[in-house]
Amino acid sequence: MSHHRMFQIVTIVLVVIQFTNAEAQQGRVLEGQTFHSDALDREWSYTIYLPSDYDHSERAYPVYYLLHGLGGDHTQIIRRHNANAIADSLIASGDIPPVILVMPDGSRSMWLDSDPKTGFGAIETALIQDLIPHIDDTFSTISSRRARMIAGTSMGGYGALRLAFRHPDLFGAVAGIYPAMWRTFPQGPPVGDEPPTPAFGVPFDPAKWEAETPWAYVDSLAAQSEDYRLHVYLSAGDDDPYHQLIDGTTDLYLTLRAKEIPAELRIFNGGHSPVVSSVALKESMLFFSEVYQGRRR
Repeated sequence: MSHHRMFQIVTIVLVVIQFTNAEAQQGRVLEGQTFHSDALDREWSYTIYLPSDYDHSERAYPVYYLLHGLGGDHTQIIRRHNANAIADSLIASGDIPPVILVMPDGSRSMWLDSDPKTGFGAIETALIQDLIPHIDDTFSTISSRRARMIAGTSMGGYGALRLAFRHPDLFGAVAGIYPAMWRTFPQGPPVGDEPPTPAFGVPFDPAKWEAETPWAYVDSLAAQSEDYRLHVYLSAGDDDPYHQLIDGTTDLYLTLRAKEIPAELRIFNGGHSPVVSSVALKESMLFFSEVYQGRRR
């Protein structure tokens, strides 16, 4: 056999091996999973990412809950923000341990309970009382707050922060990625002339909106014992067209720091888009891993 022919065969074998190894490092994404939620009194959909070793390991895994933004669904964090590829890369490099990602469907609910006749029903209650137990019962998870984190983009960032602030006994860390945050009540609904969501009442109820902002829960969060210390990661894009969100995110960071609640703030170059979310999701996962491994106090 000629040296040239031998070189071609070796090259092909190496390429096949590299391709096979790359495939082996990819986790599985299961879209359209459903279970019955008592709080919603209906079937509820979610997408789940299982790391590449899930079917061959006896280990239990940390869980990151990732909440989508307004106008999205349970597939958005994967299809628009590439959460699975980010997790694959970080797990393969050893920067984070293998994790499970859970992405429920929140419609335009702002991830809070609202009137089922005009809104979306008890989404918060469903996530806390139905989804988390369902995931822990169905999959191989570490069912402790130390190994359970929550993050979200835009509306999902608002939802993740609010849920973690209200339930620090369930989550060890939270990340808001260009979260839909307004410090003070704007003139009219938060975005545009009409409310983008009926979650705050129909007609729009300013009192409910103010009562449900994450700021409303900062004092109670600050009063938690050391056992329920919550670590907070905040990020925004400096070119975000919703300029109030940058101000709100920065203001929340300063509020948390003043209360001595552990918080990080990152302002990235970019807008309200995957350009920012891809970087922030990667940093969030690294941040969550540090909390899980006890590297942040």
